[in-house]
Amino acid sequence: MTRIVADLALYRRYLHDHVADQLRALVMSGDLPPLSRVNELELSERFGISRTPLREAIKILATQGLLHLLPNSGARVTHLSATEIEDVLAVIAGLEATAVELACARITDDEIDAIAADNAAMMAAWRCGDEAVYFVHNRAIHDGLMRAARISTLSDVYANLMGRVARARYIAHKTPA
Repeated sequence: MTRIVADLALYRRYLHDHVADQLRALVMSGDLPPLSRVNELELSERFGISRTPLREAIKILATQGLLHLLPNSGARVTHLSATEIEDVLAVIAGLEATAVELACARITDDEIDAIAADNAAMMAAWRCGDEAVYFVHNRAIHDGLMRAARISTLSDVYANLMGRVARARYIAHKTPA
């Protein structure tokens, strides 16, 4: 009996994490635009789940700054002002500088090779104008440097902040300026 309960708890934990990933993708893609209301009934039907794991996923995204919880009214997609985005990017730059400094002392040859391969693929995507592929490899480079720093707290804070500005960074590349 304990094993079944433990397996069920594990399933529920992974379910709301999975739902959080799906919900995050909707926010990042713009399917849920800034300031839009999160419709729990619609999303639970769309994902084929009950509202409980959806509400847990909403809480996760709220702690990451992607959603804003409204008292007794659900949640809305967060809208970051240009100043807030600049502030977060300034902090991210400091975290990246710290990670690179630490990585220089700890990185392996295999990690260097992986980052170099991602850089080559990123540059090829840039030359072809393939933004989706460009961003996949750009993110892999930054994540590789974070991993090479070997500080999980640094990586966690970085991932949280990157989640908040990822959509803005992607949209910024949509204009020549």
